[in-house]
Amino acid sequence: ILKIRSTAILGSSLGGYLAQYVAARHPDRVTKLFAANTLHSVKGLDQRPPYSLDLIKTPIESIRNGFKSGLNQWADTHPDQFDLVELLLAEVNGRIPESELRARLAALKHGPELPAISLRTDDIITIEADDDPLIPAEMRTAVRARLSPGQARQFSWGGHFPYVVRPADYTDLIARTMGV
Repeated sequence: ILKIRSTAILGSSLGGYLAQYVAARHPDRVTKLFAANTLHSVKGLDQRPPYSLDLIKTPIESIRNGFKSGLNQWADTHPDQFDLVELLLAEVNGRIPESELRARLAALKHGPELPAISLRTDDIITIEADDDPLIPAEMRTAVRARLSPGQARQFSWGGHFPYVVRPADYTDLIARTMGV
């Protein structure tokens, strides 16, 4: 056991949702919250594919094909991120085990609504990219509205994974925010 009393927490995508949950439930353990490329609520998500599917009974190939379709659209609109899309396609094509892929989707489909966060505004930072193909602009706006961050950082480009596409810029942003 590391016996860490408190820490800054950064989560992206599903991890950003989980980071918000942890920060809300354990504000005394979180010094800063970085909510990146994430969502503010799971309400209504069960009405949108692939979450609207029966995640237990739907054949895994149907689920994987839905992801492949979305990734191919991403590749068409972001040819500069071809390498990243190729990596993600490999993940969807089977590198992510079936049980894990289903569990990731179920975590969002059946996730709890997020409790209110009591951190100081200055200790909440949102990070997003204007061209994120997975988190629509209205959801990014809702995340900022929900969290009232002291800093709302926006990359003009970087897709859903700006930390992969722009690692130096992303690391610099975190370091500057942490005062390192």
